[in-house]
Amino acid sequence: FSIFIVTAILFLIGLYKIHKKNILSVITGFSKFRTTKFFFGFTLWASLFIVTLFIQYLMFKENFTLTFNLKSFIGSLLILLFFIPIQTLWEEILFRGYVLQGLSIGFIQSFIPLIVTSFLFSIMHMSNPEVIEHGIGLMFTYYFVFALFLGTITLLDEGLELAFGIHCANNLMVILFTTSKVSVIKAYSVFEINTSNAITDMIFTVGMLIVTFLVFRIKYKWKNYSLLLK
Repeated sequence: FSIFIVTAILFLIGLYKIHKKNILSVITGFSKFRTTKFFFGFTLWASLFIVTLFIQYLMFKENFTLTFNLKSFIGSLLILLFFIPIQTLWEEILFRGYVLQGLSIGFIQSFIPLIVTSFLFSIMHMSNPEVIEHGIGLMFTYYFVFALFLGTITLLDEGLELAFGIHCANNLMVILFTTSKVSVIKAYSVFEINTSNAITDMIFTVGMLIVTFLVFRIKYKWKNYSLLLK
């Protein structure tokens, strides 16, 4: 956790002193943080996660061991409610905010910075233990697709709020509801996964991404797809 604090402080010093910009300028293109969009993205993704987890539980019951303990679970929840928003917001600010904006200055086409930041995001996660378990190729693809989606909705919505909500919900739900021998962060989760199937997880995740995009597109009436190519 200390690494996030140190790097965040250094980043803020550079942002204010060197670039003469405030933190809001790398979070959103609007005058204030759009809280309702953050919570909508969070709630939608958390709901989809619980639904898909229930489906997987019905399909592969032998892979799930119920380990729920209310007291321990609440302890983990309180810690994670503090840690996860900071961790995910920092990653969003760094990749989908600062770096994406910076690269957009040097490239005419927005899809190039989008691909580059998604690549960097994926590389950063290659030290996670599940990469050793499931292989670099599969896990890199998983992270790249997820990052590409977050970057896309950031450009279309002209702000990080939706991406931050999804990223925060994803990390929080995964840690609270499932743990396994390859989990990055250990917590007192609801289930312990005995045998994880990365391909199945990816299929469900892609389905969630498609549903989420369609909901956002309908709700926010996105039509500015030229932002991805301009």
